[in-house]
Amino acid sequence: MKTGDYIQIKTSKETFKGILMPDSVKNKFVLKLDSGYNIGINKSKIKEKKLIKKKTTKPTKTKTNKQKKSLKNILILHTGGTIASKVDYKTGGVIAKFTPEEILELYPEITDIANIKTKQVSNIFSEDMTFKDYNKLAREIKKAKGVEGIIITHGTDTMHYTSAALSFMLDNLSFPILLVGSQRSSDRGS
Repeated sequence: MKTGDYIQIKTSKETFKGILMPDSVKNKFVLKLDSGYNIGINKSKIKEKKLIKKKTTKPTKTKTNKQKKSLKNILILHTGGTIASKVDYKTGGVIAKFTPEEILELYPEITDIANIKTKQVSNIFSEDMTFKDYNKLAREIKKAKGVEGIIITHGTDTMHYTSAALSFMLDNLSFPILLVGSQRSSDRGS
């Protein structure tokens, strides 16, 4: 059973039907009930669970980004975090699932400002960043050729650690680097 599946869970006292939420963890399932409320069910109390309907997903189409000679070249490196998340209005949960191309599709006007290239370096919560991740990010920055700037999308919790690590790892760059995060998923305006 996967996040978004419509399932039935029976305990010794009750039966629940709902959509499996992304915040289900090791010892509990979280369901979005038909009423719209969420309920957490301890896995040790479950007598039976049954898949009623698998989550259906529609394939997304990505557009090609036409380069304009008059505009500056910007590379966006994606690492994950809330900025790379979207709300699943069916479950009410927020999960990291945007691809770099999908974020560009949300804001197509950015291609009038600069030629944008994107690359996903990782897709993790910022609190899970380690020195291995800082090194991977630094290597991607050093490989960048023909760019006038790099934007790194990042989770806000440890963005300051990443910026500090990169400042010690990178020397004499010919372009600026900007780290950007969000307190809300990219598909929700505020």
